[in-house]
Amino acid sequence: MPEGAPLALADWRAQQVLHLDRPAVHFHAQGIGKEEELEQAAAWLNANPQGRLLVPAEHRDPCFDPDSGMRLGHAHRRDWVLLSRNDLSGTCTAAADPANWIELPPLRP
Repeated sequence: MPEGAPLALADWRAQQVLHLDRPAVHFHAQGIGKEEELEQAAAWLNANPQGRLLVPAEHRDPCFDPDSGMRLGHAHRRDWVLLSRNDLSGTCTAAADPANWIELPPLRP
């Protein structure tokens, strides 16, 4: 991951947040569904060209190319990938809504 690049999480696990060494954004606003969460993640990447998104591999479709991203391995019963703006499929065109972006502080130095 590029030094200083913004990080976002979609469909994440609480254990992952405990290991954050940088600020991050997530999209778990109350009442938001998984599809809208991923659309907001795609919109966030469009608004943050240097940003990266950590997401389970099975949730790349439809907003991201199905074979895209850097594979990070298997944890918490899922395969995880790190996606960039270049991995967007162009299918999800939701407008960016910062009201759905929740900022997390780093929890580790």
